[in-house]
Amino acid sequence: MYGIVVEPGKNSRILIEKVNDLKLKELYRLTDCDCIAIGNIKFNLSKILGFKLNLVFDDEFLLKDGEIIINKLCSYLYGYTLHKECLCGKVAIVKSSEADDDFEPFTEEEAEKVKELLKKIALKIIFSYDFYAIFYFIFFFIY
Repeated sequence: MYGIVVEPGKNSRILIEKVNDLKLKELYRLTDCDCIAIGNIKFNLSKILGFKLNLVFDDEFLLKDGEIIINKLCSYLYGYTLHKECLCGKVAIVKSSEADDDFEPFTEEEAEKVKELLKKIALKIIFSYDFYAIFYFIFFFIY
């Protein structure tokens, strides 16, 4: 059984970690915090994957001492482009249980499938930011 963690930073690392379950204690461990919130992914990835995903993130990252590092990939999935709210720190990506409001661990095959999809989305984000940066550079410095 596996869980997925996306680390913050410029090049978000996507990690597949072994888990026993996805109870509260395990979610705290995956996100490195003691106060979590659960958010929906703003894109319908269930058509591609065959199951629904949720984000589990640190709800108090602004109250902590130290450097705040934005998790760009998970902020994008959370809908940053729609509402301008970002996520910081480690974010766990979990599979929603069909039976209730609980979460299920991924199988190894599911975890690899999700990881590959997240890599493709991350490349799209990087490309789009680079494209706009080049566009603005050309626009402001040539004209």
